[in-house]
Amino acid sequence: MNRIKKSNLLYLDATKKMLQGLNDKLIPGKIKRETIELTLKSFANELEQSINVNNNTNIEVVKSNKYFLFMKDFIKENCAEININVQKFFRVLEYSSLLDNREVQELFNIQVRSYFRKRFAEISSKRVPTKVAENLDKDGCEDLNKTLEQILEQESQRTKANESKLSQAWDELSELFHNIDFPAIGLEKVQLVKYGSSQNAFKTANSDIDFTLLTNCYVNERELLKFIKGYFDLFKADGIFVGEVDLLIKTSVRTPKLEFKFKGLAFDLTINNIFGILNTKLLDVYSMVDDRCRKLGILVKLWAKKQGICSGYDWLSSYGYLMLVINFLQVLPIPILPSLQRLSEMEKEKLIKLTRILEKDKKDEQTVNTTFLADLNEIKRKFKGCENNQMGLAELLILFFNWYVNLAALGRDEMVSIKEGTLIPRKEIFEINDDDYRKNPKNFALSIEDPFDDTHDLGRVIRVYNRTNWIPQDNFNDKDEDKYKEFVDKMQEAARILKKHCQLRGSSDPIKELFEN
Repeated sequence: MNRIKKSNLLYLDATKKMLQGLNDKLIPGKIKRETIELTLKSFANELEQSINVNNNTNIEVVKSNKYFLFMKDFIKENCAEININVQKFFRVLEYSSLLDNREVQELFNIQVRSYFRKRFAEISSKRVPTKVAENLDKDGCEDLNKTLEQILEQESQRTKANESKLSQAWDELSELFHNIDFPAIGLEKVQLVKYGSSQNAFKTANSDIDFTLLTNCYVNERELLKFIKGYFDLFKADGIFVGEVDLLIKTSVRTPKLEFKFKGLAFDLTINNIFGILNTKLLDVYSMVDDRCRKLGILVKLWAKKQGICSGYDWLSSYGYLMLVINFLQVLPIPILPSLQRLSEMEKEKLIKLTRILEKDKKDEQTVNTTFLADLNEIKRKFKGCENNQMGLAELLILFFNWYVNLAALGRDEMVSIKEGTLIPRKEIFEINDDDYRKNPKNFALSIEDPFDDTHDLGRVIRVYNRTNWIPQDNFNDKDEDKYKEFVDKMQEAARILKKHCQLRGSSDPIKELFEN
């Protein structure tokens, strides 16, 4: 049976009809889920009929890469119309059998980024940090700069004083791992790798030591951590290891890990944490592009830890705060930082495949593009904006707090993205359960994109219900609202104290009280 050759005109007609049908018939409202599912399947069948026709008008599903390539262009051109019913649009493609799940996910990501570019001018005009109030005293800012530099210098000295202790503890801990019989469970080659703040320029004196065990193959992380903890228990019984060991392998924990103290230092062990290693390298390069990035990042980390709002469990992690700092420096009217991932777009992509088990035992498989520009000379050649911005630490820090107070209070559409180097529309997680208040990005005080891990929104730990279109549900927790208010209040108070010092130039004690333990 000879098939009629498909053309882009046929694809265009069929897909536009499907899009029009979705936007006309499936306007958001109180529609039963079963009704939506049946309607979408009907649309998917119509799409197949329109595209997969032959001389005898019989329906035959033809999966073709040509349709995938066509859809990439169609989505870029029609991203605004698709966004009206974005989840339903991609559900039709998923039902249609014309594309596989990987292709649908890739098209979904294309739509998100295309829609962002369409809306960029509108978002940026409303959400670009401007200069701090004009009544800031210039000499007062200089005085505050000196105080902040003193705080940074004292922290640097404390950090250096701990380096020899940290190095010795790491050597002894590495030797301890040689006593674990990994070959007994089929792991012939394992490697310990440090990552996190202790390994980049944003380190502080009390930074935990994060490290991961690379196995060069897929393993069940939870089971391997249990195996390692068994050896730690034996080491304790033999007096080789002294300290408390806490195994965090609950199904609700996103990244299972082993927490313990060794030689008075806090250690966190994970398994095959490639994302942690990548992020550490990326942050280190950002810190070298402009030293204000490093200084501002350390100050914000010190402030968050002093205020008790930096944990990674029920508050933003120190890594999350660094995402905010970098993005802030990217979106200034005169940017101080570029997007290192966007600068590398002309380079050959470096792709790796990762398989993990996330919370609730959900299996995650991703193909990750690990490419970013790391050559400082090349970065400075491509990005020449930082030298045009002469803002000092004092002005930047006040503006940073004011910026995110406003964004947390007003923004429910924007997502912080250092990958794009700006704010983008909040990503709807594909196949999200919209009834789950805790997982809906629209209810995060700040939505923060992980630069490599597409499944991770770092802002999800601080939630607030979307007052415009959300009715409180059974899983809503009043503590979420209290936590959100505390987060915003502490930022406002920090901005107030810093600004007051610039205007009145009083004692530096209130400033040190913000950052020093």
